[in-house]
Amino acid sequence: MVESFIIAFYNHPNHLLPKELLVPERLDTKLLAQTLGIKVRVPKKGEKKELLGGVIHEDAQSLLDAHFKMLDYADKREE
Repeated sequence: MVESFIIAFYNHPNHLLPKELLVPERLDTKLLAQTLGIKVRVPKKGEKKELLGGVIHEDAQSLLDAHFKMLDYADKREE
């Protein structure tokens, strides 16, 4: 599912392909590499792993915040 989103995102004409894509361990790196034609890696340690972990956490937090704002907005509209 996530792989499909990544492929669709980078196949869009307005998005440039990176030289290298860093992904979490649970994704199918072979599928992404073959489909996109780029190097796909799973960082195991160091700065790139920390960066990837931080980005994932920040994105998840942003999505959660947006979700609660939408719920709050919907509740206020019903009042």
